[in-house]
Amino acid sequence: MSGVKKTFVIVKQVPAVLIYSIIVLGALAILVSVDKESRVQGFFHLSGCKTTTLNDYTSDEAGGEEMLSAINIFRMKNNKTNLSFSKEAYELAAFRAHDMYDFHYLAHTNPVTGSCSEDIKTDYRINGKVSESVYGESNGEDEKCATWKSGNFSKIMEDWTKKDTTKNNLLHDNNFAGAVACFKDKCVFIGINHDGFGNRCIG
Repeated sequence: MSGVKKTFVIVKQVPAVLIYSIIVLGALAILVSVDKESRVQGFFHLSGCKTTTLNDYTSDEAGGEEMLSAINIFRMKNNKTNLSFSKEAYELAAFRAHDMYDFHYLAHTNPVTGSCSEDIKTDYRINGKVSESVYGESNGEDEKCATWKSGNFSKIMEDWTKKDTTKNNLLHDNNFAGAVACFKDKCVFIGINHDGFGNRCIG
């Protein structure tokens, strides 16, 4: 008889154990889902991700036109003709800015895919030659745990006009159209011309 009672007690306790397990698992699931982004950032901090503050220059098409106006003012001061805004150049510049951010690099050529603006220009309906100038404040994975603040394009212009290569690209005589696009701390100027500027993937 006692054996029957023991068996009955065990069977009776099983549902309680299952219910307890379900409650514990549910609580764990909630903890995992809460504040997921901060947990991811915490992981990168523990993995050696450098905490830094970066400027966010993210622009839309209207912002791209305003930035091109700043370049045209610079060109006029140097007796160069104005560049026409090119929607195609803007779209290519926007892709390149996103590409540098997504792949964590600052260069004219993607180190993973090996492609540059000259390689993909036809995807954006550009038939002429393109010249590119790039800007960025980080060339690693620090963007993942960065604190972002609003940036001003004047800082980028100051940087571009101080460096001979980028300055010469902005003032290139045969550039007739172009655009600027930014995403986070990465900005790209694309100039369109018929003779090229620099090497195939260098502007």
